[in-house]
Amino acid sequence: MREYKNSILAMQLITLLTLCVFLSQNLFAGRIKSKVENEVVQFPTGSSPYIVAFPKTELQKRITARLADYMSKVLGKPAKIVTAISNVPVGFPAIVLIIKPATADSAKTSKEAFMLETKKLQGHAAVIATGNSELGLKHAVQRLVIKSEQRNPGLVIPALSISESPWIPKREWTLCPMHLPILSNFRGQKRR
Repeated sequence: MREYKNSILAMQLITLLTLCVFLSQNLFAGRIKSKVENEVVQFPTGSSPYIVAFPKTELQKRITARLADYMSKVLGKPAKIVTAISNVPVGFPAIVLIIKPATADSAKTSKEAFMLETKKLQGHAAVIATGNSELGLKHAVQRLVIKSEQRNPGLVIPALSISESPWIPKREWTLCPMHLPILSNFRGQKRR
């Protein structure tokens, strides 16, 4: 019995050592990219946040306006909406809103699919919110607001690399049996 335990322990040790050698060779050689490469984006309190967007439709305008309103209320200064990242002053952080329709290669992704990523973009710490459609952009902005943190120095967006497709291709039927006795007090109705 003791020899059996020792052989299992030896196999686990060999597996662990092999994994350590593999990770050290590949991680330090740059073959495995760490998620630390993404940036934390900080919007300081008392400064105007920049949103890069070119809204065309009413829904796009509403999404951009609501994000600008949220940012303005949190930071205490009105948000500035610009049409290009080059219009953002050097060194200022920005949120970039993009609608990029799905290609034929990505036919499996839905209209509600989106990506959120933080990175350096032309010298700016930026949050890139990309949606397959207006609905995807709306989901991206909602997730961005949820992920944001209101702490010192103002509004902080943690390092993000999110890609989601929150759409269900076929919705299932749901029946609510309202005639059951257990639901007789449903919506304030008194029992008879």
